[in-house]
Amino acid sequence: MRCRFCLSLATGRNRSRWNGDICLIGHHFVPAAASAWARAEPGRRTVRIESLWGLPEGLYWFSHDTFEVDTRTGPPAGRDLKYPYSQRLRFKGTFIAADSEGRWVPFQVAPPYDWRRSIEKESWIREIAYGTRIIAEREGFAVSVMWLVDTDTRCSQHSVLPWFHSRSGMEELPRAAPRQKFATSTHLTLRTTDDWQKLKQRVIGGARVERVVVQPTEVELIRNRKFVEELAGFVAQHQIVVQLAGGILSHAYYVLQRAGAQVECVDLFGANNDVLEFNKVVRDKVPQQIEGGGEQVEVVRLTGDALLAGLRQKLVEEAFEVLDAKDGEEIIGELADVSEILGAIALALGSSRSAVEAERRIKLRRRGAFKEGLVLKRTTTPHSLSVPVAEGGASPLALSEGHVRTIADPAGIPANPPYRRPDLRVVEGEIEKLLTFEGAINRGEAINQSVKFELPLGHNLSRELFLSIELTRSGATIRGSVKLSLLPSQLSLGED
Repeated sequence: MRCRFCLSLATGRNRSRWNGDICLIGHHFVPAAASAWARAEPGRRTVRIESLWGLPEGLYWFSHDTFEVDTRTGPPAGRDLKYPYSQRLRFKGTFIAADSEGRWVPFQVAPPYDWRRSIEKESWIREIAYGTRIIAEREGFAVSVMWLVDTDTRCSQHSVLPWFHSRSGMEELPRAAPRQKFATSTHLTLRTTDDWQKLKQRVIGGARVERVVVQPTEVELIRNRKFVEELAGFVAQHQIVVQLAGGILSHAYYVLQRAGAQVECVDLFGANNDVLEFNKVVRDKVPQQIEGGGEQVEVVRLTGDALLAGLRQKLVEEAFEVLDAKDGEEIIGELADVSEILGAIALALGSSRSAVEAERRIKLRRRGAFKEGLVLKRTTTPHSLSVPVAEGGASPLALSEGHVRTIADPAGIPANPPYRRPDLRVVEGEIEKLLTFEGAINRGEAINQSVKFELPLGHNLSRELFLSIELTRSGATIRGSVKLSLLPSQLSLGED
């Protein structure tokens, strides 16, 4: 650890008097309202700052503010800092600080500080960027600098103090965590030591875990570097994705990245997907939970016919999630969502679940249930001139137990062949190619159709083209891909 640059920054007007190479700072405790990590690279004008109330360890795991400061060509002459900056202020629900007995414990942030900027003055933001850029330029490599923000005036005349710096490694760009609903069977949240032990036991026992959301609430995990290293090695070994709300400049992110773990950052400032559009009905507490993770949300409220229409669309979405679920536990979770939507639709209609249940019983008596797993493959209307069934043979529609074929493999479920009809026609004097096709979207398979055709170009000329269309489904969303290409043609030889 080298402190001479930090000291030269902190001593302001006395910097010219400092000529030493080593500096030792003795302290008991420096009270400060917030802390920050800042990163700069030599020759790079943008400095990144991540800050949160309380001690720096809170930046390992919790939501925080992020600033990107443009230091332009370099530190200016004098101290006239006019750097422009952009910011991402997030909901900061938890931070780490010392209690009355000096123990480091998590604290919950009370309004208005949960959304207030953790580096309150613009001059402090620019000062941190300025100092971090100087250190990077003098060291000749990328650095991360820890800063104390809004320090007690009894300890220092400076409101922001650089505490130490280290080389900053960033082998690859961080990835933003996608917004998606996590299934309980493959996605877990790690908050306590007990959660950590259960995670290891489940994975070692053969359970499939795809993602772990790390939100520790015990100081034994928050301050434990051994835990970070063990977690990094474990998730890297078992190819588990870690979702992290903490900063990318923190020690935790560095250790995870160094171990080869797959890390995705919540609300990563600077990623291309800063604004995500959803426009769909969600459960009542979801917006609040997203906000609690540090993101801003925009919601609208549906009523009347709009509510009914939105709930019906949501029912289709949830039905597809049942179709796409991978195992029994996940299917049960999706069925719970379907059940909740059914109740909401009944309520929107001015009815109740009991009315739905009454109608279910009527249909049960009249048409039966779905317990037998029968698939209606086809029907036939017999005529007097139809081909008779061979002697000793059985009608294909016979429902006796001995004549109903049983299928156990999902791939063997009967399906209608895709409908396909290509057509080259003339519409209002213009030639067009029409390809009509259809296929079942409830099977989760891509629908592909292609056709070659010849398109007249006039003057006895024509060209062969190849048209390919592919439809794929992701949840309740259909994505289409259309490709039209010219086929190679051979030039005709002219007569001598």
